[in-house]
Parts: sequence; C-alpha cells; structure tokens
Amino acid sequence: MRKYLILVVAGLLVVLGACNKEEEYDNELTENEKISLNLDREQSHYEEVFELIEELEPEDSNSFDNGRTISFYEPEEFIRFILPEGWVNEVTVTSKETDEGTEIESIGLIYTYRDHNIIVDYFSDESIHKAILDYETGYVIINENDEKYSKFHKDELDS
Repeated sequence: MRKYLILVVAGLLVVLGACNKEEEYDNELTENEKISLNLDREQSHYEEVFELIEELEPEDSNSFDNGRTISFYEPEEFIRFILPEGWVNEVTVTSKETDEGTEIESIGLIYTYRDHNIIVDYFSDESIHKAILDYETGYVIINENDEKYSKFHKDELDS
C-alpha cells in the first residue's frame, strides 16, 4: 500500500509540475538536422517513384466529394527508395479527376528508420517535402523542397 501511495504522489507531482511550467523549446535547426533533411536521395528517386505507381494497382482507395482520391499501395514495393535498415509503413497517392483523366497530385512514403518516423512527399510539380519525427527528442524537422526549413517540438501542437 505504501508503494502505491508513493507512486500516486510522485505521479501527481509530475502532473502538477508540468501544468505550472511553460516549457521552452529550441526550434533552431542543428547542422546534423540539416544534413538529415538533405533531399539528394529523394530527388534521385523522383521519376522512379512516379513510374512505379503507374505500374502498380492500389490495395485500397477512398474517394471524397471534392473529386480527390487517396489510394494505398503495398509498402514493400517501395523499400528500395528508403534508407537501408528502414521499413516502409505506408504509401499513399493523392489524385484528382480532371477533364483529361486522373492526375496524381502527390505520393507519400511513410517509413521508420531507427528511432525516426520519416515522411517524404513527392509532388507532381517536382517538389519534395521531407519531415522527420525523432521519437527520442520529440522534435519534428521539415524541409520543403530546399526552400523552407522548420523545426518544432511535438508538444507545441497541443498548446
């Protein structure tokens, strides 16, 4: 009973301490973070990713009232486009119906590498966005086509 009471009190102190303290985060990208956001690998695979999507059939699709469709593809087919020792969690394609037929807007690869979740979005306008969530630190870093970089802590989304 005494151990239980100590655990309850300790938990309460942690919760109260978190409520009373506004945490500050360092949202400045480090050099290592900038290096990990490098898009050279993704740029070299851009055409191959789109070609592979054209060859494959989706496993599932969801259509929406706005004319867009999100399709899901077999993740294993895309293993060659990610870092070695990683695994692909999900591959999605967003497309829309046009007068000329179906047009792919973006292809999203979501994969895990070590203690990071990485999302790479390939857009039809040849731009690429890469986001990395580091589970250890809780930071999300983003490279939007080498034009805009950002960093925030996942806890900042709650506030």
